[in-house]
Amino acid sequence: MSEKLAEKLMERLTGIETRTVVMGHLQRGGSPSSFDRILGTGLGTFAVDMAARGKFGHMAGVKNNNFVQVPLSVVAKGTKTVPLGHNLIRSARSVGTCFGDLKLVN
Repeated sequence: MSEKLAEKLMERLTGIETRTVVMGHLQRGGSPSSFDRILGTGLGTFAVDMAARGKFGHMAGVKNNNFVQVPLSVVAKGTKTVPLGHNLIRSARSVGTCFGDLKLVN
């Protein structure tokens, strides 16, 4: 019910057809691949190993194909953005993704 109300409100405000999408597999780009499963298992194992060693206040990550521990203080310093001209942004725009940075015209 709330999804349909949001769609109609956005359409009225912007004049653009609006659809609600429940993310899930779509957000991840489809069903998990074997790489996704291996990466998830590896990151999870690395995170558990960090906790077992008492290495709290860190995040498990990947850098140069290696698992790394990143202090949360580094993660919380700011936002790492994707440049607007990046291929990922251009690809997303080509399928109609809106990032809120462009003025919508009726």
